[in-house]
Amino acid sequence: TDALDRSRTGRTSMKNRAISERWTIIGVSVLIVIALGLLARGIARNKERAQQLGLLALDRAVDSQHWRMELLIKSFVWDMDREAGYAVAHSGRSDAELLERWLPVLQNRYSIASIGIANDRGDDRLLQRIDSSWSFTSTNRSSVPATSWNITWSMQRAGPLPDRMAVAPDVDPRETIWFSQALEDRHDEPVWTVAEERSTVDTSKDLMHLSLLIRGRTDSDAYRVIHFDIDAAAMLADL
Repeated sequence: TDALDRSRTGRTSMKNRAISERWTIIGVSVLIVIALGLLARGIARNKERAQQLGLLALDRAVDSQHWRMELLIKSFVWDMDREAGYAVAHSGRSDAELLERWLPVLQNRYSIASIGIANDRGDDRLLQRIDSSWSFTSTNRSSVPATSWNITWSMQRAGPLPDRMAVAPDVDPRETIWFSQALEDRHDEPVWTVAEERSTVDTSKDLMHLSLLIRGRTDSDAYRVIHFDIDAAAMLADL
C-alpha cells in the first residue's frame, strides 16, 4: 500500500510539473507577443514622429525661404526709393553726375542689370551692365531730330572714360511696359513687370522690371519714371 501511494504521489508530482512547465511556456510566449506588439507600435510611432518632424522641418524651410524672398524683394524697393528720392532732390543733375551716382549701385548689386530714368517727352538716361562692360546712353527726344550718344568701357578700365559716340536712338521708353505700368499705378509704389528686352541687353537673361513714377514738383514739370532691370537668376542666387 505504501508503495502504491508513493507511485501515485510521484505521478501526481510529474503531472503538476508538466502543467507548470506548460504554463511557463505559455506565459513566456504571451510576453514575447506583447513585447513584439509594443516594439511594432514603437516603431510605427517613431516613423510617424519622424514623418511629422520631416514635415515640420520642410514647413520651416519654406517659411524661411519665403521670408528671405520678401526681404530680398524689399531691398530692391528700398534701393529704388532711395534713387527716386535722389532724382527728386537733384532733378537738374547732368549725365556725368547721374553716371557717378548710379555706377556704385550696379557695382554693389550684381542682380541689377541696368538702371535708368525717362520722362514723358521720351528723354532717357540708361546705365547698363553688358557682359564685362559698362554702357551709358543718353537720349534726347525733346529735340528734332532726336539725338543719342553712348559711351561703353571695360569694367577693368582705369583712368578717364572714352569719348562718347553718337548712336541711333533705341526703343522709346514711353512704349515700354515698365513705363506704362508705372503711369497706371495709383499708389505711388514701385511696380514689378516682366521685362521686355532692350536691343542692347543680353536677351538670354530672364529679366524683370521694377519701375516707379516720379511726379514733378509743379504741373509744368515733366513726370519721370525710374526703373531697374533685374536679372532673375542672379537675384535668386542671393537667397
